[in-house]
Amino acid sequence: MKSAAAVILLGAALVLLGELRGVSAPKPFAPHQSKGAWLAASGTAPLDGPSALVLIERMKQLGADSIAVGPDVVQPHLDAPELEWGRDDDALRFVLRAARTFGLKTFVMPRVESPDFFKPPYPWRGTMTFERPEVRAAWYENYRRMIVHYGRLCAEEGVTTFGIGLEYRKLVTEDPKEWRRVAEAARGVFGGTLVYSANWDDYERIAWWDAVDVVGIGAYFEIIEDGLPDGKYVDTKTLKLPDLSDVMDGWKPIRAKLEAFSSSVARPILFTEVGYTRYADTCWYPWRWQAVREERPEQQALAYRALMRTFAGAPWWAGVYVWRFYTRPEDMSDCRYRTTDRSEHVLRDAWSHHRR
Repeated sequence: MKSAAAVILLGAALVLLGELRGVSAPKPFAPHQSKGAWLAASGTAPLDGPSALVLIERMKQLGADSIAVGPDVVQPHLDAPELEWGRDDDALRFVLRAARTFGLKTFVMPRVESPDFFKPPYPWRGTMTFERPEVRAAWYENYRRMIVHYGRLCAEEGVTTFGIGLEYRKLVTEDPKEWRRVAEAARGVFGGTLVYSANWDDYERIAWWDAVDVVGIGAYFEIIEDGLPDGKYVDTKTLKLPDLSDVMDGWKPIRAKLEAFSSSVARPILFTEVGYTRYADTCWYPWRWQAVREERPEQQALAYRALMRTFAGAPWWAGVYVWRFYTRPEDMSDCRYRTTDRSEHVLRDAWSHHRR
């Protein structure tokens, strides 16, 4: 009689063979491509404690060569210019120094968060704007001061990449001169790689990519088209789940468009953030973490495998940061982006091989 372990391994192998139908062998990551993951505190396990050290070591064992941290910047009210930052600087320095001890590169990108994001009508940083000119001017002044603060900290701690913002869909198109000033302020204190992180569906609207070194994209692309009107979603109860070939076919036009865009702006593209939920429709809507529906964790692993196989080795692609890993994973059982053992096997398989 076969052992339970043998049966499990055989089953996994058969599933993998199904995923690989008609798909060529993967390419290794190139040396210039980041194999990164976002780290965050959870529950009672802060970033400046032993749980963080365990997590960083785990990331290295998975094959990651870089970690990302996003210190919170609080904006108490979206219609006012005040920003609060620096509260967690000691924890930020702790985790950056720990990463350096483990031989990992680091990426820091401050994230503006607001209590208003969690109140009706549930705005998002991408919809932020300021009707009154004096409020807008004051917000940018505060924002530049915040960027200088973190830029200096990053320079002191040997950070590799510094993000000057993310997902400000309206502001970055309305105020290109202001964002050039933000980038200039960052360059004045930080000598490493500068990136701005656009949303997956608006990176082409930004006219000042020449002000940073890398085009950053929060890469929650809808890999498979649903053919439905806006606001309508596929039914996970009747969904025909894709295999690896289907998902990689879905990536082909997106990849071609990104490669052409990289060439047009003469900048590499970094997936500053990408995550897949454990929901059955994650290849349709990787950004949709709300609304509980059928879970199919194998689809999360499939999505990561397709991503790595699609982009690894591309000379214009600067790598990826996976969203995200927590200091105490058991505290985050409701987080649908939390990876499974199978997904982590996919990441380890992709990250543990590289081209010399």
